[in-house]
Amino acid sequence: MHLRISQGEKKGGNLFVPNNIKPTKNVVKLAVFSMLGETVRNADCLDLYAGSGALGLSALSLGAKSCTFVDKDISAINLIKRNAKNLDFENRIIAVNTEAEKFLASSLPTKYDIVFADPPYKLTVDNLAQKLLNCISEKGVIVYLHHRDAKINLEGLEVFRQRTYGKTGVSILKNASTKKENKHIKKKPQEEKY
Repeated sequence: MHLRISQGEKKGGNLFVPNNIKPTKNVVKLAVFSMLGETVRNADCLDLYAGSGALGLSALSLGAKSCTFVDKDISAINLIKRNAKNLDFENRIIAVNTEAEKFLASSLPTKYDIVFADPPYKLTVDNLAQKLLNCISEKGVIVYLHHRDAKINLEGLEVFRQRTYGKTGVSILKNASTKKENKHIKKKPQEEKY
């Protein structure tokens, strides 16, 4: 199965997708990066539950500085490396074959500007709230893809913006104690549904 990069420097580039995953729909990816705007440029990113790596690789295509990909499936990690090589992003990625929970539990000094979390709908990241909070930079954001009916209540994090596309909800979260809003992400008071 193939996907394509739909924006940025590598627009039209092919992505190989593992057979056992359902890739994020293109309309959702476009919405995510529309919501993030200029915050992607020069960002250090983390792509959890990475699958094909489509979110992180799209971020690199839009000017992110680096991306670390985490997936427990070795075939997904191998395809991410292959996709990165095909797109000439080899020097800007790290691919880690482990569970998201274990990765976040390790004592990593890295602080990320953008964290993508796209777990299977049957999983939530509720139990990872503190670990996610600890791995984002001062103005960092978490892009959480989830079932549209999921209740988002992650301690220490607040929903900054939210949209719904079919069955998929997209929530952008930030540190609840951060006073300054990210000037590149416009906050809208109500949930947007499409």
